Amino acid sequence: MCGRLEWLNFFLADVQTGLGPFLAAYLASSGWNPGSVGYVLTFGGFGRVAMQTPAGAVIDAVHRKRTLLAVNLGFLVAGALLLMGHLSPLRAYSAQFLIGSSGPFLGPTVAAITLGIVGAAAFDNSFGKNQAFNAAGMSSPHCLSPMSAYQFGYRAIFVVAALLALPAAGSAFFHRSEAD
Repeated sequence: MCGRLEWLNFFLADVQTGLGPFLAAYLASSGWNPGSVGYVLTFGGFGRVAMQTPAGAVIDAVHRKRTLLAVNLGFLVAGALLLMGHLSPLRAYSAQFLIGSSGPFLGPTVAAITLGIVGAAAFDNSFGKNQAFNAAGMSSPHCLSPMSAYQFGYRAIFVVAALLALPAAGSAFFHRSEAD
């Protein structure tokens, strides 16, 4: 039987994977030259790297880890929604900043939630299951996003990513326990 932690990892992978690989194609199809596309993608990477250390400190300090997870899912969704509108450099860079800087919070927060729920003795087994569901979750956007883009256009990819954040957040808050 699959628990909510496994499904959280599945849907979280959906949200994260659903944005990255398709952004370059979307920007190129919108008339961006390869250099500009590279700058935007690199900017998101800089945001991700810059937030690695602060993310760890914040995750350790915050007691409401599910709320922290939900806030960072919100940043991912906000980035996806920015990409759906009129595409300007400011919107693209802002979206990449939101998406890139939320990434370092997601996996470690789920690991902290897992540790709080199952304890140190069962952590390795539970974390292994989490990663199996994460790997399975990475494959579904590679089917769903291109089909959506083919049917409705490239912007549909970002709608799919935003919608997949709902079951991820739901999985995080489905069962409350004393350990957050």
